[in-house]
Amino acid sequence: MTLKTRLNILIAVTLAVAVAATITVLRMNQANMAGLASNDETVNQAVSNISGELYPSLQACNTAKLAVVQVQQWLQDISSTRGLDGLDDGFDEADKWAAIFHEQIAYLHEHQPEREAELDEMNRAFDEFYATGTLMAQAYVDRGPSGGNAMMDEFDLVAGNINDMAETMVAEIEGEFKDAIGAVTSNQDEISLRSQEILWASLGSIGLLSAVIVMLIMTLLSVIRPVSQLSSAAQAMSAGDFTQQISLRPRADEIGSMTRAFLEMKDSTAQMIRQVSAAAVAVSGSSQELLSGAEESSRSISEVEVSIRQVANGTNDTNQQLGDARQNMREAATAIEGVSRDIEGIVSFVSEAASQGESGRRQASEASRIISEAAGSVQGTMAIVNALGEKTKQIAGFITIITRIADQTNLLALNAAIEAARAGDAGRGFAVVAEEVRKLAEESNEAAGSITSLVTGIESEMQHVLEAISTSEQQVTEGAGAVDEASGRLSEIVNGVQVLSERVQSISAAAEEVYATTNEVVQVMESVSSLAVDNAAASEQVSHATQKQTESIRQISGNADNLAGLAGRLHELVNRFQV
Repeated sequence: MTLKTRLNILIAVTLAVAVAATITVLRMNQANMAGLASNDETVNQAVSNISGELYPSLQACNTAKLAVVQVQQWLQDISSTRGLDGLDDGFDEADKWAAIFHEQIAYLHEHQPEREAELDEMNRAFDEFYATGTLMAQAYVDRGPSGGNAMMDEFDLVAGNINDMAETMVAEIEGEFKDAIGAVTSNQDEISLRSQEILWASLGSIGLLSAVIVMLIMTLLSVIRPVSQLSSAAQAMSAGDFTQQISLRPRADEIGSMTRAFLEMKDSTAQMIRQVSAAAVAVSGSSQELLSGAEESSRSISEVEVSIRQVANGTNDTNQQLGDARQNMREAATAIEGVSRDIEGIVSFVSEAASQGESGRRQASEASRIISEAAGSVQGTMAIVNALGEKTKQIAGFITIITRIADQTNLLALNAAIEAARAGDAGRGFAVVAEEVRKLAEESNEAAGSITSLVTGIESEMQHVLEAISTSEQQVTEGAGAVDEASGRLSEIVNGVQVLSERVQSISAAAEEVYATTNEVVQVMESVSSLAVDNAAASEQVSHATQKQTESIRQISGNADNLAGLAGRLHELVNRFQV
């Protein structure tokens, strides 16, 4: 798989994963936030209904029930005492409690309009009960037990009727109260579940982004390390040092191809430099021999001919070697030019990777913002649950009042039973009523105890909900911190890629410099080759025309000087390189 393909796949996968994770988390959080808002509205409505309607209505109903008991108690009390001095306030107290009953029924008319018919029936039954009780008590006062006992059965009947109606209404409103409390508890559980879903979705997105970041870092390192080594080697070669070793694992991508081409170019260039150095030495030696031959030509033409042949042969060999070296240098220049093009491609890929890394960093910042909004919603939910806890404490206080009233009613029933026992047969019916009142007081006390247990359980559950929401808030905050850290790492990666781009551009510049130097060496070799051809032609002319010996010797001497100068220049160029 080529490096370009790998980088394109990695970038595409990074974008796809980041976009998919962001969209998924956004959709899940939007759905959960909508659910939380709906649950918050439901909880608020339920709390408003409990605190504004159900509980006050339940309290009013219980007060009305208590008023019935108090009216009955005071009428029976005046019946027992028969209006004696100091014990004649029963009618006033009964009238006061009757007014309280009507006030509570009026309140229920206002806040429980759906019970209008039932409340009207209770008003009618209470008026009948109160009128019958007043007549009975007045009969006891006016005519004694014989007058009052005649109306006892009728009074018991209407008293039982109004008490049953009050009990029924209390039970119905208590049922609605319990149902509302249950709805609040159910919505609190759903709020906790949705908060956990938001947390897990955020953590999953962070984990996925972390895995993608690790993959991106590993791939970039696989590009940066070999390019860095090649950059160091190219800088050394630009300084003339071809002895530096490069140790990289074999690869099948563009980096591997570039490394192999670079090593081949390095070896070819070093070999070429060694050949050029040897050729320069040979040319220098040949020029010295040529000069010596020119000096000895005056002594022996035959020696001149031999020397000229040697010079011609040496020149031909030198020309062949220079041709080979020139060809090698041209191949090296072509390879260097290919390396420069590959490096330009790498610069393009690295720039694209930097752009994609910056895009990933922006998306991580967006995920951090969404998680912060989720944390704010969790804090709002916690405030609502705290308010509900305060309302529950108020309910517990009201239940304590109901319990105290029930205890007082029980005590009054016991006192009434004692008074009935004192009255003998005449107070027997009153004793039965006192016993029923005592039972009702005990049942009220038990019901208050049950409600107290229920409220205590609700307070405990709300405490658990508060702890769960607090934990969710902390975890969402930690998730936001993790996303911020991931964004910081993406920024570091983008900076690293920019540094890599600068280094690769430096490599490209060094390669261009090597290419220019190689072309210069080729031009020098072409000049040397041209001179060698001229020397060979001159040597042939001397061999065929000995009569022009003097002129040829001068030409050879001049050419030898030029050749020595070129050999010295070539030697200086070669000495710039260490092979």
